[in-house]
Amino acid sequence: MIFFIPGELISILTFPGVMIHEIAHRLFCDLFNVDVYQVCYFAPGNKTAGHVIHRKTESFFVSWCIGIAPLIINSLVCMLLAFPYGCANILGLECIALHGTFLTGVHLVIRWIGLSAGFNAFPSLQDIEGLSELTNGLGSKLVFFCTQLIVMLFNINYIGWMLRVGFTYALVCLLPIIILF
Repeated sequence: MIFFIPGELISILTFPGVMIHEIAHRLFCDLFNVDVYQVCYFAPGNKTAGHVIHRKTESFFVSWCIGIAPLIINSLVCMLLAFPYGCANILGLECIALHGTFLTGVHLVIRWIGLSAGFNAFPSLQDIEGLSELTNGLGSKLVFFCTQLIVMLFNINYIGWMLRVGFTYALVCLLPIIILF
């Protein structure tokens, strides 16, 4: 049985990840000296949970990097913040022993931020909008096609959410696997 979960509810529950997603776009705009006209880090109830409006670039590479920036930044944030829980999972430990409710609460918040960052790592369809206009060679057309295919897959309701959960779990486990083995 499939339950309907509105996208707005998902964005509210994972708002730290939405904010990190928009910060990533802004960071890459700054990195490539692209003018930013407007930033909204989180806007519940809107069609998009957040946005960064920037100057259009003439470079496919720069536009592509800005578009996929959350995949890089959110993934790193997820791996770093969820590292202790990934280690516990890989090593087969039930939980990491914490003493005191304050520490437990802090660790839960850190885990929530990390998991919400991983869940919101994939670019939206709007993030790669306009890239097709900049494809001028076989290489850029192939990169655009692959990017568009993956982004579309991760933005399909239900299927995309399940893929995002699986991707987030993989991110949580990736760094501990690299370090421990």
